[in-house]
Order: sequence, then structure tokens, then C-alpha cells
Amino acid sequence: MGASNFEQRLITVLQQINVAVANIRIYFWDHPEVTQRLDLAYGEIHHFLSIKPKLTLIVYNNRLVVDEKPILSDAPHITQFINLLTDKGIEYLRFQSGLTRKELEELLIGLAKNEPVSMQRGKAIRYGKIKNEPEGISGGDGYPMGEMDSHEPDLSLENEMETVIEFYGNIRQSKSLHVPTLFDLANTIIGYIQRNQYPFKMLTSIRNWDEYTFAHAINVCILTVSLAESLGFSGKQLHEIGIASLLHDVGKLCIPDAILNKNGKPTAEEWRIIRNHPLRGAMQIQKMKGVPKIAILGALEHHMQYDGGGYPQLPEYKPSIVSQMIAIADTYDALRSNRPYQPSKSHEVAVGILTKEKGTRFEPFMVDHFIGLTVFKAA
Repeated sequence: MGASNFEQRLITVLQQINVAVANIRIYFWDHPEVTQRLDLAYGEIHHFLSIKPKLTLIVYNNRLVVDEKPILSDAPHITQFINLLTDKGIEYLRFQSGLTRKELEELLIGLAKNEPVSMQRGKAIRYGKIKNEPEGISGGDGYPMGEMDSHEPDLSLENEMETVIEFYGNIRQSKSLHVPTLFDLANTIIGYIQRNQYPFKMLTSIRNWDEYTFAHAINVCILTVSLAESLGFSGKQLHEIGIASLLHDVGKLCIPDAILNKNGKPTAEEWRIIRNHPLRGAMQIQKMKGVPKIAILGALEHHMQYDGGGYPQLPEYKPSIVSQMIAIADTYDALRSNRPYQPSKSHEVAVGILTKEKGTRFEPFMVDHFIGLTVFKAA
């Protein structure tokens, strides 16, 4: 197995572990979605062990060391896995040939619980703390890692911004819409995210207020798709989530510019108009042929709160998981952006606000998961 193939296979293994743990935290451990994710994780590890009979993972100096070799990549799934083990105080994890699904299931359920895991060993799985420094790792400031590659690809999204501006402009002017253009845009952004190790570096800066709606749509798509992919969404589902996040604020096109651009707090009547934009957006998207239904829900529900608050108010109604992801991404990007009535806030302040509103505005686990994705990526 070549070096690049080995690392890609490793990332796939870690991704399936991360996704399985995330789903155990969202659902009951015997939920069909959890069963499917456990099967996928076990299948990937079993396939890996059919090529290499032993896989030893060590967390050292906030880096992942695999079979005594440091992994230099900062790919999101590697960072997420490091955080997962670190949170549980686990310094090494070893899988060996003969691993059973039951052994893996017990480990992942333990990792998903909000309590310490017992350090133990089984026939084909061992994990715990390292009593002595791992072999092949030097002391001092760390292990020899060579030069860190600081190069980041040019991820200018100017063309994507123009596409959003044109699409939204056609909606505002009631012109015919070329929906396949939106599908291509979602594919482009998803491709950037899947190829780029630093998705939060992709966020488009907003140079002036006139660009806010368009840059915000792209940023919310980047953030939502990053969160969704880390939770195990892929293929058509991930694509539809990308489209839903791009269109979540389309109802704001119905709000007069004088209200949107007002340099001060809205009046009660202006708030009434603003709070109507989710419904107006859902109605607008419903008219678009070929747009996935989840986009209608994303527009309608993204200001509904986890605890039943927010707007529009629908008794005993719970927003979809996609809308809850969009709500977190929407809030984070809004906090990080300059607006007429509010200057941008730092990443730390934005994260603090999300954390404070866990369980009220936002689904708690998704907030924690989102914050975990930002740890090494926020500007």
C-alpha cells in the first residue's frame, strides 16, 4: 500500500469511526442509523486489517502517530479523531486481526458517552495511556516531523459569488431560473470542501454590506456541508444539503433594502416583516422546479429553535436535522460578519455564544460537533 493510499485509507477508517460515534450521540445506540454506521466502521477497519494485521494509533503532542510514523495531515477527520481520544484521556488505540464487531461496538459506545472510558484490552483491541514514551518518537519539543507544509490552495470564490448574485437577482426580478446552475454551484463548493484540509479558510470575506446576502449564502453552505459531512452525510444527501443551505435566506429578497440596510435596531413593524422571511422563502423555493424538498424546510425552519422558540411559531413542531445544522452555520457566520447594526465578533466570542445557547436555540451535540470542526480552522 503506497504512502498516499495508506493515508487516504486511514482517513476513511477514522471518518467512519467519527461518524459512528457522532450518530450514537444523536440516536439511541440500537437505532437503525447507528447500526448502519457501526457496520460501515467495522467494514472499513476489517478491510484495513486484511492488508495490515495490526493498526496502532497514538496521540502525541496533539498529533496522530500511526505505526510509529507521524501523520502530517490536518485533515478534519484526523483532527476530529485526535480530539475524540484526547477528550477521553486515551493516548493509544490498537486494532488487530480478529477484531469482532461486538468489540468495536463496545469501544465506540464508550467513546460516545459523557463519562470516562475504562482503560482495557481485549483479544483484538487495546487502548489506554502510554506508560513510557512511544518507540520512534524523540523527546524534547516533539518528534521529528520535517517541514510543515504551510501552502494552502487558492480558494477564491469570486466566480461562485457571481453565480449566487445572478441567481438571487433573477429571483428578485421574477426572471426565469436556471436551476442546474445552482446544482453545479453546490457541487463546486462540496468539491472544494472535500479537497481542502482547511474548510474554514474558505469562508468568503464580506467587503461591503451589499454583498452580505450573497457571501453569507456561500459561507453558510461551506459551514453546513462541512458539519453534515462530518456527521456522515454523503452523495445525494450532502448535495441536497448544500443546495438547501445556499437557498436558506432567499426570503430576505422580499424585505425592502431600507429595512435590511438600516443602521440601527428595527422597529416592531420592521421586525414583523423580517420575521416573515422564512415563510416567504419557503414559498418562493416551492415554485422552483427540480429543487429538493429539504431546501423548502431549510428556508422555513432555520430560525426555529431547538427548544420550540424562534420563528415561525408552529406548536409541537421540531425542525429537521438539516435545518438545525443550517441554523448553527447561519448564526456563526452572522456573528463573524460586519453588519450595519453590529460589528463582527471574534471566533472565540461567536463560539461562546453558540455554547451559551446550547439546549435552547441549538441542538447541544451539533454545537459541540461544529465547534470541534473549527478548533484548528477558524481564521
